Amino acid sequence: MKHLIWIFLLVVVTKIDAQEKPNDFSKIDNVINVLYGVISGPAGDRNWVLFKSLFHEKAIMGTTGTNKEGIKIFNHFTPDDYVQRNGPAFKTRGFFEEEIERVTNQFGGVAQVFTSYQYRFEKGGEIQKRGINCVQLAFEKDRWFITQIIWEGESANNMLPKLKK
Repeated sequence: MKHLIWIFLLVVVTKIDAQEKPNDFSKIDNVINVLYGVISGPAGDRNWVLFKSLFHEKAIMGTTGTNKEGIKIFNHFTPDDYVQRNGPAFKTRGFFEEEIERVTNQFGGVAQVFTSYQYRFEKGGEIQKRGINCVQLAFEKDRWFITQIIWEGESANNMLPKLKK
């Protein structure tokens, strides 16, 4: 009976601890999961405070693609720019980004995550686009921060590969 009480207390304390730290960014997987989760959802506001907390203060975001002339280009912006640019659209339209697969490489306090994605405008709706996010992270102050995200969408000339584990 004593053992059952101790097990019960351990489960309760663990559950309380997990509830107090729902966004434990000491783990890379948690950072990536929250990244997908915080921007996904039905039309409405997003938790932009949580979104911004994922990023290092010097972080950049960007997208690569091909312009109308067929030239590869890179557009970069800050997380604040992303919020200003996409916040109004998220208020009026659902956006559900789902991870397809992930490969993480880590060396000490440096990590790179290739995570392929697809997104829909309605939960369970038609897939609108697929692509790959390349996320760099740095470990600082007992947690992982995103320092950079670059993504590129799939196209007829650039099909999404299976990630190599």
